[in-house]
Amino acid sequence: MDQNVMGKGQPELHNEELEADIRSFTAKQDTELMGKILQKLAQAQIMQPAVFPVGTNPEELKKLVQNGPAKTDLRPQPLILKSKDGDNFLPIFTSPAQLPKEQKYPAVIFVPFIQCVKAAVKESNGLKGIVVNPFTDNLVVHQPALQMLDQRTSAPQKVTLTGPQMMAFLRGQVELGELPRMLHKYGAAAMDELTEQKGDYVVKLYEEAYSKVKGMEDKQPYRASSFEVMSLNISDDLRMVEVTMPSQKILPGQVLHAFMFLNPETGDSVYYAVRKAEGSAPNELGIVQRGGMYESVGEAPEEGSELYTLMGMLPWKQ
Repeated sequence: MDQNVMGKGQPELHNEELEADIRSFTAKQDTELMGKILQKLAQAQIMQPAVFPVGTNPEELKKLVQNGPAKTDLRPQPLILKSKDGDNFLPIFTSPAQLPKEQKYPAVIFVPFIQCVKAAVKESNGLKGIVVNPFTDNLVVHQPALQMLDQRTSAPQKVTLTGPQMMAFLRGQVELGELPRMLHKYGAAAMDELTEQKGDYVVKLYEEAYSKVKGMEDKQPYRASSFEVMSLNISDDLRMVEVTMPSQKILPGQVLHAFMFLNPETGDSVYYAVRKAEGSAPNELGIVQRGGMYESVGEAPEEGSELYTLMGMLPWKQ
């Protein structure tokens, strides 16, 4: 593994443009910008927190700090970050400034990002993805994007996607990006438009996403009739819109149903997504937080009982 450890021979990182793009994406999610971020990550050298094996010889540790990894057989192991839902992620940092001052890691290794990708896509490691700068930007790169990057390690300087892969990527950007962003940013106004325009509203989001990708401008495959939209004004403090996504040729990880909840009295909003699982496994329930962070909540409720189950999970109904 091409790596170095903080201490003697510490390399300099030059990820300023990457960090600027990540900040821009966090503020306003943009499909084309995410593609640029993936390309830059594929070429980047990054920092990865690590731990030492149990029973590490103190003399080997001293030798590592003083002389660098070339003078010792000791190799730190990547640290795993566990979410509140029990999912495992590989945390990485794009510069020393992104490291939390209050957090002291046993070691920090310097590796190419693509090396982290190879570790993250191994099923035996049980990782949900990689989280970039978890204490600042908190940008999560999920398995579909990691697997696409891994397939192109022979030419990491240029990440390209096939037509079907790009369509799957753009679908995710709308289902887990634009729709929740519209809900969290515009609240009742977004719900009003979605209720009135129904499928036409969702199609506009897809058309905008496709228009930003060269060669895909006219490849948007959906019509208004591809989507089912149901709206309910349940009570003074609860409004809901459900969007049923196209099920034709749907892939694991893509959204089957999106449930958008709003408390009109406070403006609080929650976006739940029921995502298709692999094979016969139970579908996954996830939530997209303000800021775009996706978190798995666990197994999705049984079909037909989603609405009542999710209503009981809303924070203002506890």
